[in-house]
Amino acid sequence: MAIAVNHISSIEANMGGTELNNPLLKVFSEPLVQGHPRQLFVLTDGAINNVNQTLELVKKNSKKARVFSVGIGQGASTALVKGLARAGHGRYEFVQGQDRLQQKVMGLMKFSLQPELTDLTLGWNFSPNEHVSAVTIPEKLPTVFVGEMVTLYAIITGAERQEIVGGTVKITGNLGDLPFEYLLEFEGQGQVNETTVAAPIHRLAAKAFVKDLEIEEMANDSIDKKSDIVLVSVAANIISKYTSFVGVDKDSKVPVIQPVQIV
Repeated sequence: MAIAVNHISSIEANMGGTELNNPLLKVFSEPLVQGHPRQLFVLTDGAINNVNQTLELVKKNSKKARVFSVGIGQGASTALVKGLARAGHGRYEFVQGQDRLQQKVMGLMKFSLQPELTDLTLGWNFSPNEHVSAVTIPEKLPTVFVGEMVTLYAIITGAERQEIVGGTVKITGNLGDLPFEYLLEFEGQGQVNETTVAAPIHRLAAKAFVKDLEIEEMANDSIDKKSDIVLVSVAANIISKYTSFVGVDKDSKVPVIQPVQIV
C-alpha cells in the first residue's frame, strides 16, 4: 500500500486523452498470484475513443480478472463505465455531486470479496407447445452476487389469445468453479387484448430492452439502434434518448407549449 500511495503522489495530469488499453494490457499480462483472484478497479472521469476495443479486451480476460468500474463526475462515459463492469463480470458505480467516493468504492470491494454467478443462460421449454418461443431481456445476462436480486424479462411469442401456456425454464451458470443449475416451472395466459403492451409489466420489460439497445449502441459507434429503440419506445409508450412525451390539450387537441405548472 505504501508503494502504491507513493506512486500515486508522483503522477501528474498532462491534460491529454484517456489511455486505457495499454494499462489494461499491462495488468492482464502480469502472472496471477496463486490463490488470489485478480480484482481490477477502474476509476475514470472521462471517455475514450476505442470503447469497443477496450471492452473486447476486458471480455477476453474475464476468466482471470474481474473488473469493477467507477465513473466520477458528469463527464464519465456511461457506455465505458457500465461496459467495463458487464464485460468483466463486475459491478459499476457513479459518483456525482455530493456523493462520497469512499462509500461507493467500499460497496464495490464488498462485491469483489464474494463468489459470483457467471455465464448465466435461460433455456425455455414450452413442450408440447412447439409454436411458442421466448426472447430473454436482457440478451446478455448479468453477473449475480450473493444476496443480490436480479430481474429478468422474457417476451413470449406464438401463443394465441386466451391460450394457457406452460413449461419450464432452466437457469444454468457457474458459481465460481462449480456448475449451477435450477429448473423452474411456470404457467401463464396468452395475449388478452391489443392494449396488453401498455400494461406496467410490459413497459418495464420494454424499458429494460431499450436500455440494453442504448448501451450496445454507445459501446460501438458502428452500430445504429435508433430505429429499434424508437419502435419499442413508441409501441410501449416509454421515453428513450430518441423519443419524448408531448403534452396535448384534451379539448383543443393542440400541443401545450407553455411551461408545465406543478401544483
